[in-house]
Amino acid sequence: MTEVLETDPVADMNAGPHESSADIVAFYGRARAAFDAVIAEHGIEDVGTAWFGDQVSLRRVLIGLVEETARHAGHMDILRELIDGAAGSHRPD
Repeated sequence: MTEVLETDPVADMNAGPHESSADIVAFYGRARAAFDAVIAEHGIEDVGTAWFGDQVSLRRVLIGLVEETARHAGHMDILRELIDGAAGSHRPD
């Protein structure tokens, strides 16, 4: 995937027809492990260059990850509500 990302920086944003759910979960696991290593090696205020060229702190990257995870979890909650009709944590028994 590294070679693909060098030519298309958003290639990991879409699943191809040949990719299974297991492939996607495995890719996420590898990405998470790589990021865990970065967190272990650097301080929260250390600065690096983001993919779009700006200088950002590790703190900013972590906040962005929390924000993105919350956003996508919200999307999944909306889909679930459309499927079963239950809203939020107030599910009928």
